[in-house]
Amino acid sequence: MRNTPAKKKNHGLRLLLFFAVVYAVYSLVQLEIDIRSRQKELTEVTEQCLTQADQNNELQRMLEAEDDTAMIERIAREKLNYAYPDEEVFYDVSGR
Repeated sequence: MRNTPAKKKNHGLRLLLFFAVVYAVYSLVQLEIDIRSRQKELTEVTEQCLTQADQNNELQRMLEAEDDTAMIERIAREKLNYAYPDEEVFYDVSGR
């Protein structure tokens, strides 16, 4: 019956090992969740970057265009509601 302290040490070691394994598994699951979250964030930022690059290319094309009158006319019509003096502008207010 003198072997009981050795069994208690062995049991304590097994318990410690069990908690170490549980902690390791928990850490791995948390890391996997974090990785997936970061991958989703990276995808979103990459899409935003591509969209911004397209907008930059469009603005660069506009800056390099020699004929600015079409762009100026479009902005004047759309944003400032300008029209030529003899032009009649009709607005559709039906909501369809």
